[in-house]
Parts: sequence; structure tokens; C-alpha cells
Amino acid sequence: MSTVSKQKQDIFGGIAALKALTDQSLNKVNGITSFILGEANNIMSSLLEIFNQLGGYNELIQMIENVLNKGLDDIETTIKGTIKTAIKQIISCGVEPTIDSSMILTGVTFSLKNIDPLSLLTIQPESENGQLVYFDNENGFTSKDFNVFLYSVISEGISNPSSIGHTWYNEDSEPILNLSYQEYTTGSTNNSNVITIKINSFYEGKKLSSFISDYLDSVKLFNNTQLLSSIFDDIMGSKIFSLNKTVDQLAGEKIIQKLCADILNNVNESDVIDDSFYIFSNDTYNSILEEANNKKKGIFTYAGDTDLDVVINQTSLMNSLLDLKNTDSTKISDQTNIIKTAIDNITNDIISKTNIPEKDKFALKLDFIQKIISELMSTITMFIFSPKIIYLFIMTSKLLGIEDTGDIVQFIKNNINIFKIIIIKIRDLIVAEITKEIKNMLLPLISQTLVVLTKEKLSIYKKQIDGILSLIETATTIVGTAMEFVDSGLNEVQQSKVQIDQIKK
Repeated sequence: MSTVSKQKQDIFGGIAALKALTDQSLNKVNGITSFILGEANNIMSSLLEIFNQLGGYNELIQMIENVLNKGLDDIETTIKGTIKTAIKQIISCGVEPTIDSSMILTGVTFSLKNIDPLSLLTIQPESENGQLVYFDNENGFTSKDFNVFLYSVISEGISNPSSIGHTWYNEDSEPILNLSYQEYTTGSTNNSNVITIKINSFYEGKKLSSFISDYLDSVKLFNNTQLLSSIFDDIMGSKIFSLNKTVDQLAGEKIIQKLCADILNNVNESDVIDDSFYIFSNDTYNSILEEANNKKKGIFTYAGDTDLDVVINQTSLMNSLLDLKNTDSTKISDQTNIIKTAIDNITNDIISKTNIPEKDKFALKLDFIQKIISELMSTITMFIFSPKIIYLFIMTSKLLGIEDTGDIVQFIKNNINIFKIIIIKIRDLIVAEITKEIKNMLLPLISQTLVVLTKEKLSIYKKQIDGILSLIETATTIVGTAMEFVDSGLNEVQQSKVQIDQIKK
């Protein structure tokens, strides 16, 4: 009995080992996926570290284009929805205004400088730089880019002080608002550079949020060429978006970037931001001023050498970006090649006029690509400070009786909970898009891992089965031997019985 019991225990142990092997294989795969998802919910540096383990230079470029080409529309739609919700929260703090005749006939006025903290409107849409700073930049009052429309209205207001402005329409050619500009006002106010928004009469008697929702649906926030141009402008010191800006204006832009970056990297939705968030140390201010001066000069510091300041070939960069803007191809491969060409041209130019070794060329190119990915979140965030968006916040606050001082830091401080919602949503969107790319790259690896694990499991399984079959065979032999013993005993008993019967006779 003890022998049979031992065989049974061995059989059960073999089955348990097979089950454990299967569970372990699944846990390994699930563990990889959980690691990716868990780390991807942190900051961009974690994503890049993971991505660098999975792919190389070409995969990084492909990911940029996939995000910009495939995910941009979804990102914009979600941002618009978040802005609607955020402004609704401003309104919910008071009584939401109903659009009355004064908003239609007199309109809402505010200073131009208050709606353009990034000094975007210092760049003419029809200039060479304007082709990258705006889109649909040559159509003036009929442009699909509200910033081009705004620039055109301002230009006309300067040349024709009696201008009554122009109307902005949605895609169905329905009027949304009238916008006008006065360089100098007359009467008791004596203000200068004043924008006036008159809401179309269609909205009379409706809630302000109805107008805001329709307006946001009528505008496009950005496109892929604008985003890449802005990123290159920031990380390479090119003068695309920064053209015509003073050092003070560039420093103000850097302060906005710093506040947004602090939210992106350190703040969660449930966090409460106190006044210390807006206080910068002397070292931080000095760093901001140094970055502003470098940007004004058009130089950047090479990552591999903090003492080496580099000036890029502006013409080469802009030509590559204009190729991206003007390409008729919707193929990701064609657009990706344009991005690669831009990086290649810039890198070759830097190598040719510096003492950076040729062997470091690839490291320089890889550094550029990683910076582009790292800047995706912050660059998209900065577009919410575009005139086409920020005027909504200022107009809403003005209608609720909150006057804007023109100090952008104070403005962000007054609306920090609203901007926090928008910025965190942008962060989550970009992280989700990049995580999607990481998971796509991970799938073949998981499949290969499963194949290897399956082969290993089958090999072990075969050994376990062979062992189990051997145990069963052994047990069967033991049972057979026992049966033979019993049969032999029965035969002996039978023979004894026969002998006893014969004796009795």
C-alpha cells in the first residue's frame, strides 16, 4: 500500500508542476504588460527609457509621426472638450451669463496684449516664418486659422481706424462672432490696442457656454507642421516662432513654459497648488534669462558638451519643415522621411562647423529625436495660450466681473485649477498615444517570448508526461505483480482443496 500511495503522490506532484509552469508563463507576460502600463503613467522620461529598450532611431521617428498623424485629431477633440468643461467650471463659480443685446451690439472688449502672452501676432502670416507659425496663412479674413483671421482684422484696424471688423463663420458658413480692432480708442477710455468681440445675434437669450462650445467646434487648434516647428524652435534655438520677439518677451514665454512643465511633471489632478508654486529662485530666474538670451541669439547648447554653443542652419531647417507643410502625400512613410531629412541636415551642418567628432553624429541625431518626443506634451500645452483660446478665458472672466491685469503669471494663478485640468488631460493623452506605440512594439516581443516559453513548456511537459506515464506503468506493474501473486495464491488454495477432497475420499 505504501508503494502505491507514493506513486499517487508523485503523479499529483507532476500535475501540479505542469500547472505551476503554465501560471508562471502567464505571469511573466502579464508582468511585462503591467510594467509598461504602470511606468507609462509616470513622466515622459520613463516612456523614453522603455522605448529605447524596445526600439531604435527609426522607431522613435516613426512614433513621432504616428502620434502627429494618427493621434492629433483625437488629441485636439479631447482638448476642446476639456476646455469647454474647464470654462464651464469658471462659469459655475458664479451665475452663467445669458447672452443679451449688449454682448451683440456693444460686445466685449479687452487689451490685445492680454490675449497674446506668447507674442505670436508679431509674426506676419504671409512671411516665410508665418507659413510655419500659422496654417492656411494666405487667406486672411477667410482663413481657417482663427489667428490668421485675427491678424488680418488687426492689420485692417491699423490701416483703417473706422473699420467695423469682420465675421468669423463655422464650417457651415454660419456666423459665430464679429471681431474688430482699434489701435487707439476715443472718448473717456483712451485705451490702445483694443479687441472687441460681438457675439452673433443668433445666440441672444442663450447661455454663454452655448456660444463657447460652438466657437471651439469652429476652430482648429494646431496641425503637425506647427507643432514640429514650435518644438524645433524651442530645442534648437531656431527663430521660427521667436522671430521679432524681445528678450523680455522670450523670458515671459519661458516662465509660462516653466509653470506648465511643473504641472506636467509634478502635479496630479487631486493636488492643491499653493503660492509657493509661482515663486522662482534666483538661480531659476537666471537660467530663464540665459535661455531667453540664447534663444534671441538663435543658439543652443549641445547635450554632449555644455560648453559648446551651436547655431543651426535656419534655412535648411525651414526648408525641411516647409516640405512637410507642402507635401500632398498622406503616407506616414513620406512624412517620416521628411522629418528624418530635417534631422540629418541639421546634424550634418552642426558636425561640419564644430569640433564634434563624426562618431558622435548618431548620438546627436538620437538626442534630437528624444527631445522632440519629450517636448510633445509641453508644446501642445503651450498652444492653449494661443490668442484663439486664451481670449475665451479672458472674455468669460470679464463677463463675470473679473478684470484681467495683463500679468500672465497672475492670470495663470487666478485660473490654475482650470489650467491644471487641461494640462493634465494633455499629459494623459500624449502618454496614452505613446503607450499605445510601446504596446504595439511589445506585441511581437511577447509573441516571441510565448513561442520560447511554449517550446520550453512542451519540453518540460513531455518530460513530466513521460515521468507520469512511467509512474503509471510502474504502478501498473506493481498491481500486475500483486494480481499474479493473488492468482498464484488462489491456484495454490485450489490445489490444496483438491488434495483435501481426495484425502476425504
